[in-house]
Amino acid sequence: MRLDTPKPIIFGATNLGPYHLARYSTLVESGVDLTVVQTPVAEFYRPWRFDKEKARFHVDQPYEVLNGDKRWRPLLKVTEDYLKSKQPSVVITTGYNSRFNWAAAVVCKRLGIPSIIYLVGWEHERKRQVWKELMKRLYCQRYIDAAIVTGVRAEAYAK
Repeated sequence: MRLDTPKPIIFGATNLGPYHLARYSTLVESGVDLTVVQTPVAEFYRPWRFDKEKARFHVDQPYEVLNGDKRWRPLLKVTEDYLKSKQPSVVITTGYNSRFNWAAAVVCKRLGIPSIIYLVGWEHERKRQVWKELMKRLYCQRYIDAAIVTGVRAEAYAK
């Protein structure tokens, strides 16, 4: 691997499916040394399955050692140890709705690793709660360096 090869890590991929395989494989084909972190988030069932054997990127599950422990200190410790061992060039988190994503962004700030949030929502997509929007804004101002958005409406919401 060349020293200038991008080494991003994507956090928050809970249920990987065939379209994830296609998207992430395309990144690898373009010369990116990609790692995807599967986070143990309880969510609705998705019928697809992910075949790790076909993946040309790394898939890690560093949070299995927590065994369901929901305390912040162990979560931050596992995240910091993991990111120190991987030494990514950037970390991309998928949205706001995961304590694993929040922990990754906090640790990135501490370690000086750029943190990018990937957003698919937009402002008038659904009714928003003012206090949640304020928390998101404070979180992004403090811990997020950039955003990847899925269109003009998502861009306006991210601003």
